[in-house]
Amino acid sequence: MTSAGDCHEGIVGSGLGLETSKGWVYRDVDLVVPRGALALVTGPAGCGKTALLLAVAARMRPSAGALRLGDCDAVAQPQRARRLVGLGETAGVNDLDPTLTVAAQVKAELAMHKRSRGHERLHGHGHGHTDIDAAFASVGLDLDPHTRITDLHAADRLLLGVALALIGEPPFLVVDDLHEDLTPDERELVLDRLRGLTRSGTTIVVGSLDPALAPLADVVLALDGAGRPSGDGRSSGDGRGAADLAASPAPHFEETTHALV
Repeated sequence: MTSAGDCHEGIVGSGLGLETSKGWVYRDVDLVVPRGALALVTGPAGCGKTALLLAVAARMRPSAGALRLGDCDAVAQPQRARRLVGLGETAGVNDLDPTLTVAAQVKAELAMHKRSRGHERLHGHGHGHTDIDAAFASVGLDLDPHTRITDLHAADRLLLGVALALIGEPPFLVVDDLHEDLTPDERELVLDRLRGLTRSGTTIVVGSLDPALAPLADVVLALDGAGRPSGDGRSSGDGRGAADLAASPAPHFEETTHALV
């Protein structure tokens, strides 16, 4: 998908928090994900994991902190940031239509791209079934196009959401609920498929209630029940610290369309 290049910068979040009338959903979160790395956000149900992932995907504005996706200030430029991040199916946000077949769902997503961009071509090519075929292949999907969404196995449905999110080759990808109706082996299989995307430069943040997936990720952010980072308050992994990354030259990413906006 996206070329990794020489720059290690991907996602830099500092002091992120979301406060509502009922209190803090999550707070004091630092998240550093080098470009082309896979990060896992985990914690108990109700810890603010999904809200944090939606902030990273520029679908929910944080009320505190700073967030940068490459050279994009995601808080100040939410529309641009949204075009840089593919979002896998997230309950209540961009649900797949259970009444549609796989083919009809794909057709609906392609039509959405055409409406949002007209007949404009990006990166030297348009968005059509060739792009879908490539996205399916990139996550190892081989689905019967006549299968209804409601009849898909949970792992296939999750990967279909990922494939649709990859339309337009966004440099960042957010995938939540890597636990819903999946066995431990299936979770590891899906994570391995996502790992394959990072090898071509895609920076990925995954959310799961399953802390056992931590050894398979490059960066791990564990939230406690109050939505605060566990441990020293920083994401752990092999990436450089937030200050080092913030001072690094950031790669410029072209805006691109992607599914499930």
